[in-house]
This record gives sequence, C-alpha cells and structure tokens, in this order.
Amino acid sequence: SFEFGWDWGIKMTPRILKGLFLVITFSFVVVLLLSQYFILGNSAKKSASKQAALNVKLHPSFDLEKAVFVKEYEAQVTTYRHKTTGLEVLAVTWLRDEDNNLLHRLGPSSHSDGNRNHEKVFGIHFRTPAPDSSGITHILQHSIMRGSVKYPTKDPFLTLVKGSLQTFLNAMTYPDRTSYVFASRNTKDFYNMMAVHMDAVFHPRAVEDERVLQQEGWHFDVDGKTAELAYSGVAYNEMKGVLFSPDQIFKQALRTALFPDTPYANDSGGTPASIPSLTFENFKLYHQKYYHPANAKIVVTGINEVDSFLAATDSFLAGFEGSPESKKSSEIPWQKKFKTDDRTHHGHHVYYSGSKANGLIVADAWLLNDEPLTPLDEMGLVILNQLLLGTSSSVLQKALLESGLGDALVGNGLETELLQSYFAVGLSGVKESMRDEVGKLIKKTLQKVEREGFTNDDMTAAVNTIEFRLREFNTGTTPKGVSFMLSIMTKWIYDFEPTHRLEYESALEELKKSISKRRSRVFKKLVRKYFLSNKHRVRVTVAPSETLERELREEERTRLSKIENYLSPAALQAIVTNAMELNKAKRESDSEEALATIPTLGLSDIDPSPTEHPIDVQENAFSLGVTVVKHKLPFTAGVAYVDFGVDLSNVPYDHLSALCLFADILTETGTNSMSDIELHRQIGMYTGGIETSLVVLPRSSNPDRITAWDEKDLVTKLFIRGKATVQNIKKLFELYNLILTDANLDLRDKVIELLKETIHKLENDIPDRGSDYANLRLRARHNLFGFLEEKRKGLESLRAYRNLLQQAENNWPGLLDKLHTVRNTIFSRRQGMVLNLTGDSRVFFAMQDLHVKFLDHLPGEDHLSTAP
Repeated sequence: SFEFGWDWGIKMTPRILKGLFLVITFSFVVVLLLSQYFILGNSAKKSASKQAALNVKLHPSFDLEKAVFVKEYEAQVTTYRHKTTGLEVLAVTWLRDEDNNLLHRLGPSSHSDGNRNHEKVFGIHFRTPAPDSSGITHILQHSIMRGSVKYPTKDPFLTLVKGSLQTFLNAMTYPDRTSYVFASRNTKDFYNMMAVHMDAVFHPRAVEDERVLQQEGWHFDVDGKTAELAYSGVAYNEMKGVLFSPDQIFKQALRTALFPDTPYANDSGGTPASIPSLTFENFKLYHQKYYHPANAKIVVTGINEVDSFLAATDSFLAGFEGSPESKKSSEIPWQKKFKTDDRTHHGHHVYYSGSKANGLIVADAWLLNDEPLTPLDEMGLVILNQLLLGTSSSVLQKALLESGLGDALVGNGLETELLQSYFAVGLSGVKESMRDEVGKLIKKTLQKVEREGFTNDDMTAAVNTIEFRLREFNTGTTPKGVSFMLSIMTKWIYDFEPTHRLEYESALEELKKSISKRRSRVFKKLVRKYFLSNKHRVRVTVAPSETLERELREEERTRLSKIENYLSPAALQAIVTNAMELNKAKRESDSEEALATIPTLGLSDIDPSPTEHPIDVQENAFSLGVTVVKHKLPFTAGVAYVDFGVDLSNVPYDHLSALCLFADILTETGTNSMSDIELHRQIGMYTGGIETSLVVLPRSSNPDRITAWDEKDLVTKLFIRGKATVQNIKKLFELYNLILTDANLDLRDKVIELLKETIHKLENDIPDRGSDYANLRLRARHNLFGFLEEKRKGLESLRAYRNLLQQAENNWPGLLDKLHTVRNTIFSRRQGMVLNLTGDSRVFFAMQDLHVKFLDHLPGEDHLSTAP
C-alpha cells in the first residue's frame, strides 16, 4: 500500500487518490471551459463595442484621415478632408447616449437620427490671425451675421431663432480664430441652421455691400449737435467702451507683452484709433483668403448618419477649389522665448479711463513654452496651477490676498487656449508705492514652493479635484458637445492631434505614479523650470487715468479736423447723405420675399413626446416639513449630486445684504474646528467641489400675477451643492453639516478680503455688461422678484457690498451680530428645507440612510425620531 501524508495528518489510499485525481481533473476542465467562456464573452463584448466605435461612415467627396476611439469619454472621433477644397471635418459619435444606452443598439425614429438623447452640435472654425489692430477679425465676425446671398435678410439668425429649437447659438472671436457654433436636438432644425451658417460664412452679403462694413465696423458721420465730422459704427463704439474696462485692457496688454513678435501682439477686437484704417478692399481680401474652405475646420457631434452630414457639407462647397495659401498664411508663428528678463524690470504700462483711487493692476506673467509641451508636463502644470491658485487657501492666492498689497486677484494663472501656454497672476487696487512689492511677493512665494514643496494632502486634494473634473466632464447648461468641441479646437486649430486634450488618462496616471515616488519634487522641478529659471517673464501694469478719455477725444478731434479740412463741401454732404441712408436702412424692415428664404420648422418636424426624467418627491418627509427629492438615473458614473436648501422667508429684509455675505463666506472661512486651509483641503480630497448660492424664484409664471408684490409668491432658499463618488458620500454630508452649522463667521480679515474681491469683480463687470445691469434696474420696479434681483445682483448690490466693507472695517461686532442672526434664523426650523439627491443605483445603494442621519443632526425645532 501507498501512503501520502499532509501536514494535517490525512492518509491517502490508492482509491482515494484516484477519486481525488478525477475530481481535480474535472474541476480543472470546468474552470478552463468557464474561463474560456467568459474570456470569449468579454472579448465578443469588447469586439462589439469596438466595432460600434469604429463604424466609420464614408463619402466619395471626402478622404478619411483618421478614426480614433477616445476611451475617456467613450467617443469615436473621425476626421475627414474634402478632396477638392481641403476643408476638414471632425465627427464625434458618442458610444453611449445620455441614458448610458449603447447607441448602436438604437434604431432611428421618424423624428431623430438614432441619437435623439444627444444634442446635435455644429461648429465651423477659421484660423484668423489679426494683421493689425484694425479689428478686422472682430468686424468680419459681426458682418458675417448680416445676411448672405441665399438668405438676404439684415439679420437672418435673429429671424431663424424665432422658428428654431436651438439650444445654443453663438459666434466667438478669439485672438487667433473665429468660431460659429450652434446646437439643436431636432434634426431638421440642425440642418436648417447649418444651411444658414454655411451660406453666411462663405457667401456673406458683407463682401458685396460696403454698407455692412460701415454699419458694423465704422463710417464717417456728422455730429448732430456740433455739425463736426465724427466716427461711428457698432464695433467702433463697442471698443471705445473698452477704455473703461481695466480687465479687458489688462488681458490684451498681457498678450502684447508676452507675444511681441506674433499676431497676438495686435488687438483682434480693434482699437478706436486703428479701426478707421480698415478699408473695404482689405476687408474683402481678408475674407477671400481666410474664410476659404481650405482654412476651415468643422466639428460635428451627436450625428450618427455622418455620411448624410458629409453629403450636406459637400453641397455647400460647390464652386470652390483648393487654396493652399489660405491655410499656410493663417499659421500662427511661435514666439521665441526671451534670453534675458530685462522686460520684467522695464515693464509694460498701459492705461484705462478711471479714478486714481482705484489703484493699479500689477501682474507678472511667464511664457511657458516655445515648442509643444509634453503631455506629462502639461498635466503637471494643470495640477500645479490648482496647487498655487485653485482655492482661496492655495499658497500663492493666499499669499497675495492676505498681503494687503491689493484688493483682488487678477490673471487666471495657467492659460492653455492659445498656441503657447502662459501663466499670469497679480493684484488689482495696488498703490503706486507698492507696485514693485507685488512681483517680489510672487517670486518669494514661488521660491518657497521650490524650497519646501507641498504636503501630501495638498497634492492629493489637487489631483483629486482635477481628476474629478476631467472624468465627470460636467458642462452645466452648455451642451456637452459644445464643450467637447471647444476643447478639441484648442489643439486642432493649430493642426495638432485634435484628441490631445481629451486623452488625459495616460498622462494623469504617469503623473500620479511620479508623485507617489518623488512626492513634492515633481512640482518643485516644474516651478524651477517654468518660473524661477524662465527668462520670458513680463510685468504688466494697468494704471487708471482721469484724463485719458479727454486726451483720446482730443487726438481723435485733431485727426478728424485734418480730414475735414481736405474734404470739399460736396464730399462732406456725401458723408451726411450716406449716414442718413445707413440710419434709414437700419430702420427698414426686410421684405416678405427675403424673410421667406429663412427655413422654419413645422409641427410635423417636432417630436411630440416629452423627455421623461425619473423623479420621486416626498413632501413633508419624516413629518418635519422637509421635502426630499430623488432622481435615480441610469448612469452617473457612481457620482452622487447632493443639493440641500434651507428656507429664508424668516430672514428680516434689513439683513438681506448680510444674508448675501453669509452665503459668500460659508465655504471660505473654515469652521470653528477646522481652518480655511484644512476645509479646502478636505473638500478637494473627498469631493468634486462644494459651493453655496442664494435662490430667489417666483412660484408662478402666470402673467396675471407678474406684478404681484406678495412675498408668498416667491421661493427663497440658501442652497449648498456638492458632489462625491460613492465611497465619499458620508464625508460629503459631514462637510455639509460642518459648513452649515459650524462655519467660523468671526474671521474679520478674511471677510474684508472677500468683500474687496467681490467689489472689484462687480466694478469691472458693470462696464462690460451695462445693458444687463440696466435691465435689472428696470425690472426692479415691476415686481418683488425683480426688486430682489436688483438688490442681490444689480447696481444696488455694489452699493450694498461697499457698505458691508465699511461695516467690516469700522464696526465688525455689529456686522458679526447680523451674520449670526442670519444663521440662527434660517436654522430655527425645519419647514421649507429641501434635499435633492441625484445618482445611479450605486449611489443610492451606498447612500442608504446617510441623508437621514444628516438631517437628524441639523439644528432646528424638530428632530427625527424614526427612520424612513
């Protein structure tokens, strides 16, 4: 007999061994077969997905350039080139719809192309370098919208939207490109808008009718009061207003200083002194060269029948031939980096029209590259920017704002929208005597970072914040396809790989591995390379001038007087006549024949079935007056979206400004147990962001009640909104509770800092959006809702914040008492509270009763006694 002993003393007979062998053999075969089944099954699924993703559509008029599957967003990106003209098309096809259904399983319906749950987005983009500061790119963009050969109305787009279901419509002029973008969920509407856009950009009325340039750009006029020669025109008057906008002047000054040898040095919007140099001949030539299909790139998203779209595109290109010069001449040259930093010391000084009491804008800026950045460095700079400036407690932002050198931060840090990346930061409201101290502080802070680095928690929070942002791709109210398109164009417009900014996964993972090994040395190296050792640094100073407007007006008067002296009486009369004809043409209505050319939708073109979204509303939940709203969606990538609102109807009206301040500072001052730095770190490490906002809405849209002044017709809430992955939902609720009930309101210096920054933003926003503020002012006299909107967001809010700043500086105990009164009032009762929960099945499974516990720990006159 044969005996085999294991350590635990079992003796094996031959029969037992034989049986065991058969069992093991059988088990092995079963496991092998099952593994092959699952491998083949998964392989088949992956193959099916890949086949769906690489289901490339072709058209005989286009060459297929490339097809790429972007796994980060489950999108197929396919590029085509028109064989005759060279026009490029990039088509984005989503593998899944907004309900996470595989699109290749969806059949087309009579009202859609099989992609009805995605907005169909179209954008045509032209590389348009500014040859000077005459504003030719800006004026041409205005003029393109003023009718075309096929649609000869004065404003076809205004007419079009009256019969359209468009969800986005805009034309955008960048420093180096011009984009015309729209979106719609309706297929016929999409092609209607496409037809009007394509005719507008390639066959505009503006290149045949000089009056369009005169109206949209500039023309001579005669002042009605003085009878003197004058300039007028939409763009001309618009750019005169920029003199009062220090932020806009600052942005252009940055580009001029950083890119002195490139078209970026010119003002693409145009300056009042240069706009009148634009001639009709140059206007036409510019359109002929740069608005040629050879220089055009089209991006389309949400269309499954790409071959049909290509056929439609081809039909708009009839009559065009190739034009290699159009594309070549539009190339943006690289700015070579400076070899010395002399330009920092000499500085770049510009002025805006304003009071000297406003102080200076002083900022330092670095050009980061004169060749393409590696994906790893580009991702590293994004994370570094978050570490330096991402929150009010980030090291560089905190140093600047707490220095007392200025009122508010200027510059957005890292900018990657142009051919070359740059970094700019500084302060506004700087005293003349302190102008050099700003640059010294920035350098000192960067040297400290290069010496000491960042804590592990800070790096974790920054990486988590950026990764959350990239993976979620939350575009808010902007259609996803529009944001996707604009991201693509930041690279593709320069003929780089269009998916470069979308395919972030490998660079992010490589950076995370590098951080895990080298820790803070990763960012120390970036600071040294791109900042401290970088000679291409400029200092930009924007100073207020109380005489600038008068000086420029006098210069303009001198120029016009010289012109007037050379004109004969007949020529002057011709100017008067032309101005009168322009005004007459502006007032005239389009003919019925012209209006009839604009395509419209009929009822049969509209899908009558509504889009249903799951919603479960539990009013008076737990018998406490709390309304709990749940939206269980098929797919949110395991991200929970939590909005919690408290009722404000008991807050006294004379505490309204204090209420606005309370909402502003809740996430900025830390808590009694946690500093502002630690709070921001926790938010960054465990969530996708937390923010607070005031909501004031009318309960009814009934026109008969639009003038009602009854406060019962309003919904007033303070909302805290945030998001987190399933493993961090509990932490999200804990942070909510801390912020709402334990925020440290007694942080005078921080509150003063935030008030100054808010005032600065309002002062700079009002000149840029004057019509919006005027509209708020007018609506304030119409009903209670409009009145409160003016108080919260209009000119009155600026006055209120200035008063709050005075109180904070001179009577802090009184202001602090109001802030405590606001908090005590809104948490004195549970009635009117709203908890809005959105997520997929994983979210609600992970959440379980966490939301109940959150509500149970809130202060108020009622407490939960039983679980749901």
